[in-house]
Amino acid sequence: MDLPDCYNNVPVVGHSNPRVHDAVAAQLDRLNTNTRYLQRGVVEYAERLAALLPEGVEQTMFTRSGPEANDLALRVAREATGHTGVLVTANAYHG
Repeated sequence: MDLPDCYNNVPVVGHSNPRVHDAVAAQLDRLNTNTRYLQRGVVEYAERLAALLPEGVEQTMFTRSGPEANDLALRVAREATGHTGVLVTANAYHG
């Protein structure tokens, strides 16, 4: 029995599919996606990304989750503007 491709807002890509399994295994052999330990591929990606951004944007910060990204965005905005106010939409998912 095949499982659906989406459950509780968490997409899956068919982990029991041999092509998907082989592609994931090949990627794991090439790159550790935990950016705590920088590898050449992560650094190259950050450099390519920085080249697309406006002049003066000189750093790339990777996060591991939505809440972590939101926290970082708020800290950067507070530092850049000096303001602390935040608008939050009621009944929305913020993580």
